[in-house]
Amino acid sequence: MSNMDESLVCIKLPLPYNSPSEINVYLLHSRPPVLIDTGLGDSVSFEILRSALAREKVRPHEIKHIFLTHAHSDHAGAAAYWAREYGTVIWANSRETSRLNGSHANFITRNLPSVFYRLGVDKEAVQKAAQNFGPQARAYHRQKLDRFEDLPEGFELPVDGFELSVICTPGHSPGSVSFFENKTSILFTGDTLLSERTPRPTLTTDGPDNLYYDAMIELAQSVDSLATLPISYIFPGHGPPDSPEDLINLARISLARKKRSIMKKISSEITPFDLIRKRNERTGGVYLAVDLYQTRAILESLLADGSLKMEVRGGVEYFQSSKTGP
Repeated sequence: MSNMDESLVCIKLPLPYNSPSEINVYLLHSRPPVLIDTGLGDSVSFEILRSALAREKVRPHEIKHIFLTHAHSDHAGAAAYWAREYGTVIWANSRETSRLNGSHANFITRNLPSVFYRLGVDKEAVQKAAQNFGPQARAYHRQKLDRFEDLPEGFELPVDGFELSVICTPGHSPGSVSFFENKTSILFTGDTLLSERTPRPTLTTDGPDNLYYDAMIELAQSVDSLATLPISYIFPGHGPPDSPEDLINLARISLARKKRSIMKKISSEITPFDLIRKRNERTGGVYLAVDLYQTRAILESLLADGSLKMEVRGGVEYFQSSKTGP
């Protein structure tokens, strides 16, 4: 790590949430300097970032490349600004396209209510949740890009002085990637592995009419694939650096616990909304999209391993245990 101390700088930018409250943007003092992720696309975040760059004697127009671990707005919200104002080349995995071309924003406002009905949500709960759709959609419209460069598996980043390669780690989002530095064996994981919270999938479209329900399946596979790498240290998208053993073990335990928790609640036929109905009532619907999507992704994982079976009746999904005996 000692030879990376001056060439790698973590810049913490604020987020308007209780947890996580900050996003890690990484400055690499390569030739020219580059950024991993951007933070939100608001003026406060950008001014903090610009001040941090100034302390490192880096001017914004010198940033020629930005590499996105994924395209959630807290990581990619300022990408369009950098591309427009400074001609910075933005890089992201092609499976993040929906968040970077406006289609995810359109899906939120046009398709999400019908998806919720399919998952068993009643009309009143959908109407309450819809109040939060507008701000989410606007955030993704603001980060819309005319174009971006792809980050496929194994691609070597054009960063002079570093040997960074792309590892596709889908799950948190379909196009989530990690960056492995071959000389030092450090790994930038975005939100695939986190030091202060367990990894989780986040609402993402998969085509024009569907959500990405394979998230939990792919997240578990991504964690297993990272466990095979000779990682010395992990630099996550939120929180401090940590050892790979701790974060990988934490992720595996968390993913297994989520599946067990859902299975315990399924004693008879049930909809995805039934599984979170009580929490939704307690929170006034604020977390409906988050909770419902994660629950449905866990159910998909349980369907895949044969623990559950699903039936669609009247346009609503019903799940029950596949076990026929005690």
